[in-house]
Amino acid sequence: VFIDLDRFKEVNDRDGHEAGDAVLVAVADGLRAHLRESDLAGRLGGDEFALLLPGADADVAQAVARRILLGFEQPITLDDHTVDLGAGIGIAVCPDHGLDADALMGHTEIAMYAAKRGQLGVVVYD
Repeated sequence: VFIDLDRFKEVNDRDGHEAGDAVLVAVADGLRAHLRESDLAGRLGGDEFALLLPGADADVAQAVARRILLGFEQPITLDDHTVDLGAGIGIAVCPDHGLDADALMGHTEIAMYAAKRGQLGVVVYD
């Protein structure tokens, strides 16, 4: 699962990098709340995160992604103001969409860009 945040650059530009870092920590905490013990989450850089959901099929991954998107409907509170984020989420499943990490990451990124372009929220690679 590949997640790219919407409107994160605005946080850094408006509120500074310290606020941006606080938002990233809040997002990471929110992601972990939707994961099983066996799942892995990591920040790839900037405002991009990846999830590894061992044994999950496309339906399970989509359910996780939709819960994550629902979580973004609640703004993040920082000191005296709130931050409204969204995300584009791409999904690729092994072995259907690739057999190695490079292929799967590339396909999740393609799906994520399709989600952002079409403002679809979540897209499974096709």
